Amino acid sequence: MPTLTEDIRNILKGSFYIRTTMKRRRSGTPRTIETTYVWDGGDCIYVSGYPGKRDWVANMAAHPEVTLHTVEGDRWYDIPARARVLRVRNERVPHLLAF
Repeated sequence: MPTLTEDIRNILKGSFYIRTTMKRRRSGTPRTIETTYVWDGGDCIYVSGYPGKRDWVANMAAHPEVTLHTVEGDRWYDIPARARVLRVRNERVPHLLAF
């Protein structure tokens, strides 16, 4: 994720939902979802597909280059990012508890 401006950091700190645009795993066409997130205050934003399987999680696994879109504040931002699906339970659980 690129260096975040102070404005973006304030939006991420004060919000709990975000839009994410990714490529569909089969067709490659764009798909945008809106979901809740937890931000670690640094370089990582954790979005949850819990409970159950989500097609968009499979899309991110197949095409990890995504764009995050802030949806609150006076100005909206598009943030290029790289997704990584957390598959190991011990790695996922602390982030799920943060929700």
